[in-house]
Amino acid sequence: MARTWKWFDGGRRLRYVWPLRVPIISGALLAAWPFIAFSDAARPYLSGLFDPVEPEAIILITVLALLNAWAILIIACLVLTYGEQRFSLPKRVGVVPPKWWWWAVACALAVLVVYRTVVRVAHTQ
Repeated sequence: MARTWKWFDGGRRLRYVWPLRVPIISGALLAAWPFIAFSDAARPYLSGLFDPVEPEAIILITVLALLNAWAILIIACLVLTYGEQRFSLPKRVGVVPPKWWWWAVACALAVLVVYRTVVRVAHTQ
């Protein structure tokens, strides 16, 4: 008996990878940006983004990062919702709102990223 994986779904879900390439790459870069900016090779060029002149500027940096993440999420939702009509992808039932625990985990991760950035900025000043 052949073993089938529920997540694989006969390759139907893999067809969504190409249309979702921009949100996937953008999301990965957004999450890795603080680590890239403080690497030895990129520090002279990018660390200024996390080295605000005024302490209140970290608020602007955080808001811009959250707006960027929101734009990535909207693009991904549009591809998932209209992928069948635009890209001849397998039929999906749109984007289902996540459960409450998903939001709790996402908010906890966001708080950790913001905290890590604030601590890093405080140590560099």
